Amino acid sequence: MDEAITITKWLLQLDPTTRRPTSTWETFFARGEDRTKRLPNWQKALQIKPDSLDVLNNLAWLLATCPDAHIRDGVQAVKICPACLRTDALWRDRLVGTLAAACAEAGRFDDAIAAAEKACRAGLGGG
Repeated sequence: MDEAITITKWLLQLDPTTRRPTSTWETFFARGEDRTKRLPNWQKALQIKPDSLDVLNNLAWLLATCPDAHIRDGVQAVKICPACLRTDALWRDRLVGTLAAACAEAGRFDDAIAAAEKACRAGLGGG
């Protein structure tokens, strides 16, 4: 784990704009792992690359949808989502589904429906 963190930090120093370290984190921390162990890993990834849309989206999704009630936190997930949505249209269309899940978990059902409808329109090419 420590070696992966060191390598990821080094990659980010070489090129802070690259998405490669984010993909490294995603592969290393998320695949084949119990969801209950993912939260601290995504939080570490966010400390290393706080502007990573991949990390922000995956952390918000985990907080919104985790079956473990000790991890699930819709309110926190909703707080993360605006950072994800302040980006180009392709990313907004991809991330608005996470916002829908986060709003639903936070009990903001009207907002969840609006976001889900927007995600459906985007998926159908309607923006």
